[in-house]
Amino acid sequence: MTSQTHDKVVIVGGGPAGTAAAAELARHGLKSVIIDEAPKLGGVIYRGPLRKTIHCRTWMTT
Repeated sequence: MTSQTHDKVVIVGGGPAGTAAAAELARHGLKSVIIDEAPKLGGVIYRGPLRKTIHCRTWMTT
């Protein structure tokens, strides 16, 4: 996988799949940003199946 541009990939959801996608993109030299409603990454692993708040948080990866 190669990137000809300097664009970032937006990943919606900071759960296991979103963080794995960001890690894989970083392995290939692509920058990404993760957007999630929770204050911490991890999805249901962090907060469980119930959602108490709906806020948008953003994490940048290099």
